[in-house]
Amino acid sequence: MPECGDVTSYVDQHQGLLFALARDIWEHPQIGFQETYASDLIATALVREGFRVRKPVAGIRTAFVAEWGDGTPVVGILGEYDALPGLSQQVSATREPAESGAAGHACGHNLLGVAGLGAALAVRRLMGQKGIAGMVRYFGCPAE
Repeated sequence: MPECGDVTSYVDQHQGLLFALARDIWEHPQIGFQETYASDLIATALVREGFRVRKPVAGIRTAFVAEWGDGTPVVGILGEYDALPGLSQQVSATREPAESGAAGHACGHNLLGVAGLGAALAVRRLMGQKGIAGMVRYFGCPAE
C-alpha cells in the first residue's frame, strides 16, 4: 500500500512549477466563463503529463475534464481558476488593488486550481509507479 509520503514528496519536488503556475494565473485574472488563460494553462499542464482532456464541457468553453487511467476507483479532483470582479490585489497582506475596480484572485482561486493540479499529477504519478488500477479525473471548473 502506498504511503502519503509518496504524494507529498512529489508535490514538494514540483513546488517551483506549481508556485509559478499559480502566480502566472494571478497575473492574468479573468472572471467566470472568460478564464481562458487559466483553463488553457492548467489543461496544457495535464496533457503534458499524459491526461486526456475533453474541452469544452456542457457548452462552456473554459470548462474541461482531464482523465488519466481507466476503470475504478475514480479519484475526482476539482479545480477552480476564475477571478472575481473588483478583487484586484497586489501581492500583499493588506488591501492594495493592482488596478482599481478590476478583477483579481484575492479569492485564491488561482491557488485552488493549481493545488488540484498538483494533487492530480501526484496521484497519477503514484498510480503509475505502483501499478494501481483506476482513474484520476480533474474537473476544470469555471465561474465557481
